[in-house]
Order: sequence, then structure tokens, then C-alpha cells
Amino acid sequence: MLDRSGIVTLGPGTAVSVSDQDRWAAPLKGLVQTALTTDLRDRLNALRVLAPGAAVPGDRVLIIELVVRRFAAESSGDVVLAVDWTLVRTAGNAQRIMGVHQVTLQAPVGSTRGDAVSTAMSHVLGELVDQIVGLR
Repeated sequence: MLDRSGIVTLGPGTAVSVSDQDRWAAPLKGLVQTALTTDLRDRLNALRVLAPGAAVPGDRVLIIELVVRRFAAESSGDVVLAVDWTLVRTAGNAQRIMGVHQVTLQAPVGSTRGDAVSTAMSHVLGELVDQIVGLR
């Protein structure tokens, strides 16, 4: 539903509003992946935090699997991010699940303008990374 060039706001009930003026600079999925990868790299002071699809060096790796259940600006004035994330450790061909988490985060937007929505979305993505790093 959010995979559009225009910024989407969810209204009451099943109403959906797609902006004709406020647009993403790139596909939303790519923007989210880049933001999460960059934030993880910064917070972990890691030399390597790889985005999905990158070649994995070595056989001992931590993988964060993320399923986004909801990520939207709502007419109530909040951005809501609801995700399930799993931390998986690999060693050779073996994988071990280190933890499964469900998180719902909210940030006030105060406006349906694109800059306010993107700022609030960035904020909740940063909060998600903080939780992932804190629970690793």
C-alpha cells in the first residue's frame, strides 16, 4: 500500500490518501533499507553492516530479519511502525535464532505534509535500531 511515489496517509476506517505533491526521493523500500543499514552501522561502530542482497563475507554472521506489518502516517497525527524482527546467528550452514521480537513504535507528526511525515518516519526507524542494538 505504501509502495508508491506519493506519500500515503491512512485516514479513518479504510480511507487512504496519496499525495500528488509530496513524493519520496526513491522507492520507500530502498529508503528504509538504507536508513536501517546506516543507522545500525553508526550505532554499532561496525565496519560492515550489509543491506539485503549483499554478498556475505565469511560464515559467522548475525542476520536481522525484519517483517514490516505497518508503517504509515495516520490521520490521527502519528506515524506508526509495527514490525517483527528476528536475530539469527549463522556458523557454516547452521543457523540459530537468537531472539524474536514484536515492536510497535509511534511518533507524532502534527501534519500530513511530506517533510513532517518523512521526519517522523525517520525518527521511528531510529528508535527501532536503538531497540535492536540494545537487545542484541
